[in-house]
Amino acid sequence: MTSASFNTDRLSRNTLIAIFLTALCTRLLNALIVLWSDIDLLELDATSYWSLSTWIKENGWAYTNLSNPEKPFPETERMPLYPYFIAVVRTVFSDSINGVLMVQVVLDSITCLFIGSIAALWSNRAGLFAGILAAVSPNMILHSGSILTDTLFLFLFTYGLLMAVRFLTTRTLSPLAGGGILLGVATLTRSLTFPLIGVVAAAAAIISWVCDRSVRRAVYAAGIFALCASLPLAPWLNRNFAMFDTAALSSQSGSHFLFWGIGIAKQYHLNLPFSEVSSLLNAEVQQEAARRGQRLADMDAMQRSALYKDVALNEATTVPLGSYLKSWTWASVVNFAAPAIALHPVVRADKTGSFYEATGSSMVERATTFLTKNGPLFVSGVVGGGILTFLANMLTACGFILLAVRYPWMAVFAALSLTYFCLVNGPVISPKYRLPMEPVLIALMGVAMAEWRAVIGWLRIRLGRTVST
Repeated sequence: MTSASFNTDRLSRNTLIAIFLTALCTRLLNALIVLWSDIDLLELDATSYWSLSTWIKENGWAYTNLSNPEKPFPETERMPLYPYFIAVVRTVFSDSINGVLMVQVVLDSITCLFIGSIAALWSNRAGLFAGILAAVSPNMILHSGSILTDTLFLFLFTYGLLMAVRFLTTRTLSPLAGGGILLGVATLTRSLTFPLIGVVAAAAAIISWVCDRSVRRAVYAAGIFALCASLPLAPWLNRNFAMFDTAALSSQSGSHFLFWGIGIAKQYHLNLPFSEVSSLLNAEVQQEAARRGQRLADMDAMQRSALYKDVALNEATTVPLGSYLKSWTWASVVNFAAPAIALHPVVRADKTGSFYEATGSSMVERATTFLTKNGPLFVSGVVGGGILTFLANMLTACGFILLAVRYPWMAVFAALSLTYFCLVNGPVISPKYRLPMEPVLIALMGVAMAEWRAVIGWLRIRLGRTVST
């Protein structure tokens, strides 16, 4: 693989404008629908982010937890960048949800340009198709109209992904350094990419050594990336270590690991509703705290998170390996196949059942039980959107095959990226957890659409062999 083998022409100005305007229109339309539908955007996690931004803006920009307004203490559950982002937008533009949504609409439209630029390394046609696909992506459009971390995270992560891909094409260290900084900043938005720093550093070293046969260059590549990714995180890690004597990024990791990792796998093992499994795990937490002579009420959030992790490690040994494989595999399949339209507030309003509470002896039975307990609008969205998502996945698979044939290292990079998020998302099921993978998935779809003649020819050959046998 050489840099000359890649398309070195950038997308034209007209192409970039077309992608941006298409993305802007679709996202503005969604934002208007959401606002006109009189849907409460400040629910669940959104409430916490909005409250934190209010406290930040009005009380000296200190990152403080508001669960006890009379005795506020440093926030540990949420990563800091998104609440600060909301506070800045509310200060500069408009102290309302509308202002935040409009800024997110613009950021997400720019993200579409990044995705188009990634695919353009294959060809300008691929870049155009990928950019337009990103512009009309339901998953991206939907989350740009919500008060959640996803749009800001995806903007930073996709820009970093573009830098990483440029490193693969040129093997110069400057885009690698830029990608490291962007990944570090993205991790300040969502902590799920924290382990990715080590993974990418190792990958950069391996690729540099294989391509250049230079140990020194491999060490430089890994070191530069790790250093640049660590710089944005250093103040946050130092703050947590100084205040809580821990190098953990968030106190949310313990509960997530216990309930949404081990807990869901345990649910598959015991075949119980998730609420019952959660009750069992909470009882284990209380027993472990009592065994240590501690009270949960006396612990700070980081100490509780550490306790949850210890209980999770103990509980992990009680779950058979088959339940882990089943739960992780099923979640990956569903997350790739589930249509994002099911998450739209208008469609979700017709949802009356929970998949985690559904029971059945098989995955198909659980899925059937789940669908039958929901309203017709939600079921129609899931079925109709599922068909379109299936076609999109077929295009993605074709794009990956084309990429693997022409640029093997790029295909390895894409596969590792998708595998990483499937692993860290765990057995949690939602199209939302596909969002960090959308840049790679959409870029692969763009490649397949640009090479549609080759795809059709390949399918004809495969179908012909199948019929002849």
